[in-house]
Amino acid sequence: MKYTRETSEQPLNKTTEIRQFSVQTEQYQNLEGQVLELLHQAESKADLTKEVLFLIKAATGFEAVGIRLREGEDFPYYETIGFSKEFVKAERYLCARDQTGKIIRNSDGHPYLECMCGNVICGRINPSLPFFTEGGSFWTNSTTELIGSTNQEDRQGRTRNRCNSAGYESVALIPLRFANEIIGLLQLNDSRKNLFTSRVITFFEGVGASLAKVFRLKQREDNDLQPEHNFDTIGETIITYHDKDFNIISANKAAKELLGLPPFNGTEVKCYQYYHGKDSPPEQCPSCRCLLTKEPVFFDVFEPHLHKRIQIRAFPLFDDNGEYQGLIHFVRDITHESILSDKRRFKRIDTEIRAEVTIDNKHYEGFIKNISEAGLAEIVFGDVEITDFAPEKILGVKFHKPSGEDSDVHGKIVWLRLNRDNPDRLRYCMGIEIISPPARYKKFVKTLS
Repeated sequence: MKYTRETSEQPLNKTTEIRQFSVQTEQYQNLEGQVLELLHQAESKADLTKEVLFLIKAATGFEAVGIRLREGEDFPYYETIGFSKEFVKAERYLCARDQTGKIIRNSDGHPYLECMCGNVICGRINPSLPFFTEGGSFWTNSTTELIGSTNQEDRQGRTRNRCNSAGYESVALIPLRFANEIIGLLQLNDSRKNLFTSRVITFFEGVGASLAKVFRLKQREDNDLQPEHNFDTIGETIITYHDKDFNIISANKAAKELLGLPPFNGTEVKCYQYYHGKDSPPEQCPSCRCLLTKEPVFFDVFEPHLHKRIQIRAFPLFDDNGEYQGLIHFVRDITHESILSDKRRFKRIDTEIRAEVTIDNKHYEGFIKNISEAGLAEIVFGDVEITDFAPEKILGVKFHKPSGEDSDVHGKIVWLRLNRDNPDRLRYCMGIEIISPPARYKKFVKTLS
């Protein structure tokens, strides 16, 4: 009996149905909004990966999630949550090897990537089969049934079947595609059957495409900053989960170590005590506002209790019925980044010059915060159609000089993120690389210095 689409779309039992989120529900829309906020906010690829996976796992209840990214010729796991150490170790790499350990290559000289993960990354899929999609994803609601009703030809080659042997029944592999290149994949696993629908897979294909774009951008930023990375590597993201009464009810290892959290054995662990060393929530605490408004907040602050400058992103959490339960705190120690920022200011010039950005025949007003002879500019602006601003897009910039003279240049968007200076107002800041900086531009920059 062949594996059919009806098997994947069979009616869900009540327990699974309660857990299953769809595009119509507030919970699903909330997850989408949180992921999009993270894509704009995360400062590094490592933080972005960890935080997106944590959000997906918390919102969906999937037992295990992971992301593979290119490393040389292979695509090892870059970050996982929920998989056992044994599973990650066994499945970390995809390149097939011969008995001597040498990589097996295809007729084009490319490494042969094994199993279904390799199929998705290499585009070895057949959309006419029910477990593949037009977007290049693989998904099944029962690996046991899939293996029993298909052959190697159906599955596009030999599969290791380790997901099934580890007890996972619902498995989805989503390509991370940028332009025409697949740079990795998002993996969703659960031992329960029937957790996916075609609409859920379509949603995660959108997440995968957005992740791929941001990973490319982060890679460029990391490369640009590499010469100045002469300080210690920033530590792991601190993650705490809070209930509605300001109690920390779970935390990752980094949070337990930094905050000195006691065991979670039923006693109250107030967030304000461990984050701020206070007996009550601090006045004007943005995270407290998240508890009240049920909307995400983002801010940077120097915390005397921790003796660190930290960046906090707080997201509301909802249960399976859409009821508000509390929030997730993502915290990064950015003390060293502040040092980097201070160093870079010697190479850049702080300004407050009005500018007009023209993109796709639309005009936006903003302020240039700093520029350099290298041609990089940071422009802060609000009330924009964010979909107009994508990395690599070309735009025009008109400087309104203090002398009253205007100066026009063209540039390419390097990065775009939410401006965290004022959590109450949604504003964006953008980095632009000036294309072939003209002499008049360089002269203008020198006059500012």
